[in-house]
Amino acid sequence: MIQFVTITSQGQITIPAKFRRQLGLQKKQKALVSIQGNKIVIEPPVDLLSLYGSLSHLAMKGKSIDEIIKIEEEGAAEAAADDYRRKFLKK
Repeated sequence: MIQFVTITSQGQITIPAKFRRQLGLQKKQKALVSIQGNKIVIEPPVDLLSLYGSLSHLAMKGKSIDEIIKIEEEGAAEAAADDYRRKFLKK
């Protein structure tokens, strides 16, 4: 489905009601806008509650909080060292 819209002097467009209904967008709701190739894509925002548990496979199970903090600190130090090497030790 294609429909012409007008771009105002302030750079705004109105999303046709038919499109809003199809996407479940409500007035004064936020939307995600991105550029894909030479197109502007408007999408409904992701419901954050629907993401619950999606990263559980990355959890550090069986480790104490102190062990996790140590692993994170070591990773951060390694990343900082790598960043330093890339920036200042280039050849």
